[in-house]
Amino acid sequence: MKETKNRAVSPVIGTMLMISLVIAASVFVAIFIGNIRVPAIEIGEETPSLYSVNIDVIYFNITDTNSNGLNDTLVVKFNLDLDSPTIYVQDIDILLPTGNLLDDIVPWVIIDSNSSWNSDFYGYSVLNGSLNATFTVQCYDLSKSVGEIAPGYSFYYLIKYNYVSVKGNQLTLISDVYQSELIETK
Repeated sequence: MKETKNRAVSPVIGTMLMISLVIAASVFVAIFIGNIRVPAIEIGEETPSLYSVNIDVIYFNITDTNSNGLNDTLVVKFNLDLDSPTIYVQDIDILLPTGNLLDDIVPWVIIDSNSSWNSDFYGYSVLNGSLNATFTVQCYDLSKSVGEIAPGYSFYYLIKYNYVSVKGNQLTLISDVYQSELIETK
């Protein structure tokens, strides 16, 4: 009888084959997992939470500081309700009954406030529950009579502000405007 030799794979070649299979499987798994798209999961609401901002204007005055007969300075003092969020006042504008802003002619800028500037939210911080938040706004260029308000003219003033809201799992900034009733100068 003839003896048969066992033809087995040598241990070295077997080890190399196993390593090759493990590497090939790893590459396949990496490619497969790399092509899976995981959707972004948002927790909570998809639209930002809108809050009611209750501004109560307790004092308003418009004056002529350069004695040329035209009003050039506006002082607004208001309270912010406790249920309102903290707001960040960006600007106070004058809106003409025609729908145009006086800022389009000559800017009116905030020259004084008892609120501190918050550069993160680009506005003057008015905390909820604040009393007597005061802003003085003046015509930017008093050397000309352009952009000042003559007696007998009507206008609205606008308080432009932001507040922080929650959208899903992120904070977002909401912009809004408070508009006064129609004011007639004397």
